[in-house]
Amino acid sequence: KNTLAKRIATPVSSVDIKPTVLGFLHYASPQTDGISLVPYMYAKKTHPKDKPLFVESGFTPNAFKGGKISLKQLIANGATVFQINPSDTLRLKPSMAGLILPGKQRAVFYKQWVLALYPQEDQKVIAVLVNRTTQQWTDDLHSRFAKKAPVAYLLNALNQLYGKEVNTRPPYVHIKRRTT
Repeated sequence: KNTLAKRIATPVSSVDIKPTVLGFLHYASPQTDGISLVPYMYAKKTHPKDKPLFVESGFTPNAFKGGKISLKQLIANGATVFQINPSDTLRLKPSMAGLILPGKQRAVFYKQWVLALYPQEDQKVIAVLVNRTTQQWTDDLHSRFAKKAPVAYLLNALNQLYGKEVNTRPPYVHIKRRTT
């Protein structure tokens, strides 16, 4: 039996940590967005290279924005945004969701493509599509360049993961520079 773990050469996500730890302990993983990496670490399977990976900006308390971090201010900022549940988990307060979630930047990486959504005021979004291989990009999802990309798949993947938290059909705003 192969007991030496190998390095996984393809990108993985932090959402894979919990199912991986539970996999090492031989516990069933509850429903999650991540996958256990244990089979890939012990060469039983090849890691799926075509799995979309998601990233998003987080809440940055004011205590982090200065040159010196104030623990007292950090706790005070966190207390206004999060609540501690009886199961010892943190949850975003419902009253804060409407303030924080609309401003989060989100992106999906898939093969050589990245689609990033940058929320603006008035429910508008700048969507930036990047080909990581050629370094070409555009903010016009109807351009000739974008039509060569799996834009519908990327938008659907974002919508499936984030649901109502992300609007994948907003009025898109274009910045001055176009496809390079």
